[in-house]
Amino acid sequence: MQRTLCAAALAAASLLAPVAAMSQEAAGPVQISTTADLARVCDAAQGPTYSYQRGACDGFIGGSGSLYVRLVENKLVANWSCAPANASLDDARRVFVTWAQANPQYASETATDGLWRALNATWPCPKADGPIVPAPSSIVKHKTVKP
Repeated sequence: MQRTLCAAALAAASLLAPVAAMSQEAAGPVQISTTADLARVCDAAQGPTYSYQRGACDGFIGGSGSLYVRLVENKLVANWSCAPANASLDDARRVFVTWAQANPQYASETATDGLWRALNATWPCPKADGPIVPAPSSIVKHKTVKP
């Protein structure tokens, strides 16, 4: 089963590599350091670089979300944001872009800080008196594959 997953992932990557290469050539490297950078990339308009920028945005949000889920599951941090169970990655992206546009005073903060400020402002957690509950997996989809 693990070999099948690995083979499928490699096959998919080989099919997508030319598309990613063409997009990167047209777009140039994506720099995401600040909240403003992430907002610009996540709010990219339809055009030749849209797929590339949307992939960079989704990857950033998904990666940050995956780390957050693991930190919460291991009780290393308290919940920063409690999105509804039906929230999607698209929802998180829209929430972030809308928040960033309304809060330019945070534009120079790190992209990670801005993302979590936005998610917390939109989906705050109830006061934590009980156990820590992980964020919904609908925003961060992941599979654990054992070696």
